[in-house]
Amino acid sequence: MSALPAQGPGEGEALAVLKRRLRRLRVERGLSMAGLALRASLGRTTASQALNGAAIPSEPTLVSLAKALRTSPEPFLELRSAALAQAGGVPKVANAATPPDRPRQETRFTFDYLAQRPTSLLRTLHDKLRLSHVVGLRIRTVDIFQSWDVEDPELPARSAQYADECLESMPLIQNVDEAAEALLLVAALSELNESRSARDRAHASVRDDIDGCAMVFLDGFGIDSVHFFNVRSVVGSELAGKSPPWHKLNEIRSDLAEIWPR
Repeated sequence: MSALPAQGPGEGEALAVLKRRLRRLRVERGLSMAGLALRASLGRTTASQALNGAAIPSEPTLVSLAKALRTSPEPFLELRSAALAQAGGVPKVANAATPPDRPRQETRFTFDYLAQRPTSLLRTLHDKLRLSHVVGLRIRTVDIFQSWDVEDPELPARSAQYADECLESMPLIQNVDEAAEALLLVAALSELNESRSARDRAHASVRDDIDGCAMVFLDGFGIDSVHFFNVRSVVGSELAGKSPPWHKLNEIRSDLAEIWPR
């Protein structure tokens, strides 16, 4: 059993560190998300929220997860306390900024416009510019499609990062159009890791986490998780022919609109 490092997280980092440690231990123990939930006697959504969601897990949930992961709950509980303290703090004035001009950005940075830019530029745009969450999701979707190589050793880590970013955008989602773009990204990530998940443990673990992110995302809007597999089917039909998956957005949006909470 590997020891958890005793480093202290900086301001705003405790929750991220907690979730990274939970995810790492799940992989080290060779557990799927469903297997972890079963061992911890937790619902699949509760377990996924604890590892991938934006909310701070409850103490009982962390104790149950620690038991299932065969480790002490104390480091998790300490990180939880730190995360609660950080969440209750007053945001620094320096962090406040005028929101980006979303309509102008989203009109300019279309999928087709971004698809004409090299991957290196896309990542620079994402990391250096203050973009709306919608444009950020579009950049990640185009990036992962353009640089898709199932043999790339960096694909699992990059896929997990992009899925986490998708989940982090959930509180900012304002309508069914934005939700469709987020689901497009996470469905593409899941499908891209599909071909290696059966023979590569890293890909199988990441794909499990990606699907968990999707479940948490839909649950946050009160939508049945089965809808994600419908979206995956739509996206997968495009990826099989190497077609850009964003051209299926209208179909995803229409299906989602029928069950979107009013």
